[in-house]
Amino acid sequence: MPGQSAQGGNYAYATTRVKARKAFLFPRETYMKLLQMSVPEINRFIEESHYKQEIDELATRYAGIDLVEYALNLNLAREMNDILGFCKGELRLLMWAYLMRWDVWNVKSVLRGKYCGAPEEEIRETLVPAGDISLQALTDLLKKASIQDVVDGLAGTIFHRPLLNAMD
Repeated sequence: MPGQSAQGGNYAYATTRVKARKAFLFPRETYMKLLQMSVPEINRFIEESHYKQEIDELATRYAGIDLVEYALNLNLAREMNDILGFCKGELRLLMWAYLMRWDVWNVKSVLRGKYCGAPEEEIRETLVPAGDISLQALTDLLKKASIQDVVDGLAGTIFHRPLLNAMD
C-alpha cells in the first residue's frame, strides 16, 4: 500500500484519505446558517448533504433534533470504522486506542442504563458505535437482563476481566 513503512504504518496514505474526507465537513459559514434554521429545515439540509444515507435509514424511527443527532452519530461511527479499516501497523493501533473511548462510553451507558432500569430504547439512544464493539454486539448487550449478563456478554473484550474483578 502506498506510504506504508514496515513498522509505523501508512501515515501518508491515511492522512491523504482523511484530508479528502474533510471536504464533506460543513464550513463555518454553514453552521451560522444552521443556527438560523428550524429543526425541520436542519433535517432537510442535512439530508441533502453527505448524511443522506443516515437520515434516510433513521427517519422511520426518529424525528426532529433526535434524528439529526442519531444520524450524525451513525455517520461518525461509519467514518471512524472506515478510517480504521485503511490504517495499517502502528497507526492502526493508535486509531484503535483513540476509538476505544467510544467503547468505554458505550459500555458505561449500557451498564448505567441496566443499573437504573432504563428502557432498552432509551439506552440505545446514548450509544455511538464508533469503536471496536459493533452495533450488533451493543444491541445484544442491551437485550441482557442484568448487569452480570452484560458483563458476561463482554467476554472476549478487554472490558470483561476488569468488570468481573470489580463485581467481586
